[in-house]
Amino acid sequence: MPTWQVVWVRYALAVGLLKQDKDKQQLGLLEFARVASEHGASHPWLAGASMIQIAQSLELSGEIQQAENIRSECIREFPLHPLLLTRGQLRKGK
Repeated sequence: MPTWQVVWVRYALAVGLLKQDKDKQQLGLLEFARVASEHGASHPWLAGASMIQIAQSLELSGEIQQAENIRSECIREFPLHPLLLTRGQLRKGK
């Protein structure tokens, strides 16, 4: 399977895992982190989307500072990511 397909599968898997119980949600966050850390240069849209998903999940669980840290890093790495601009995330991270 080509790398781009593997990355999309990992991203989709992470999205699905977030809809499961707490243990599976943790695995989903790890998959998002893997996509963001391993494929930022080759797949910046997916890496940024993964970081945004992590930040949102952390925020929902009350881990506000951690969410802000991830969001700020996403803004630094991918300042023009479409999801930052369409979801108003850019303003939150500054």
